[in-house]
Amino acid sequence: MNKKLALFGGSFNPIHNAHIDIALCAIKELLLDEVLLMPTIRPVHKRIAYNISFDDRCKMISLAIKDYSKLKLFDYEKNINYKPYSYLIIKDIKQKYNIDDLYFIIGYDSLNSIEEWYEYKKLLLEVKLVVAPRDNISNEIISKKINFLQEKCNTKIILLSYKKNNISSSNIRFLLSQRTKDQKFNIELAKELNINKKVLEYIIRNKIYL
Repeated sequence: MNKKLALFGGSFNPIHNAHIDIALCAIKELLLDEVLLMPTIRPVHKRIAYNISFDDRCKMISLAIKDYSKLKLFDYEKNINYKPYSYLIIKDIKQKYNIDDLYFIIGYDSLNSIEEWYEYKKLLLEVKLVVAPRDNISNEIISKKINFLQEKCNTKIILLSYKKNNISSSNIRFLLSQRTKDQKFNIELAKELNINKKVLEYIIRNKIYL
């Protein structure tokens, strides 16, 4: 496969505008052909909040990326028969699709805990790790962690120059759960929540988080 690809994994519960912005930033800065958004079917270190199904999260991703030709849903974890460790999944994907170079996008929270991941040193040798900064963490702190891991694992890690914000899936879930029946779910609410209008409509129609 000759395309220049990045995997962007996560729960996407729900997918929001910051996820899209991070993916687009990576495309621009790394000159990527595509970013594959890969929802986890069952996180190893935490449960899926509200027990939202894999299919619902995939559907919300499809709705959110519909207008972006370089963003693709990649539901690879749906058919794996092993524990969904990032190292095993990425090794499997590279072999199956004959990919030599693969970028892997994560947020700072994941970077900060990556030493707890299964075979994390081997993982860092399998991918070109790309980190999206977080709004309440200074770039100095992030760079310090990156430099530590680069030296420890003899690898290179890329920090995106993404404009940080405070959007989070957990906050969106909370705000949705607090909405009252007489409050309108419309385009203004979608803007307030920083999610795609079609995603909001899907959430309302299927009574997710409500």
